[in-house]
Amino acid sequence: AAGGTTSLFGGITAPAGAPPSALTLTGAAAPSAAAPAATLPSRLQGKRLVDIMDEFRQRLGEQVNVFTTQASQVELWDRQIIEQRDMALRLHETTTNLKQ
Repeated sequence: AAGGTTSLFGGITAPAGAPPSALTLTGAAAPSAAAPAATLPSRLQGKRLVDIMDEFRQRLGEQVNVFTTQASQVELWDRQIIEQRDMALRLHETTTNLKQ
């Protein structure tokens, strides 16, 4: 493309002399006789690569927080189950000893 660069894969452009963070994803890939042109989901069209990566990082961070909260809850339940099991075993042992 005149005045800019385009990837061999099409659809990724940057103005001439621009840093890599200025890359923009466009929905138009160069047509090919071998394969149909790929299009990006509309939520990605026209966004800079750095913006897409920032959004991904933010969403991943949110999911990590949710996972960590859920894992903490499961750990608590696991400890409670083990404590209840231990009490049940002691009760069983006590009743067995009393029957003898």
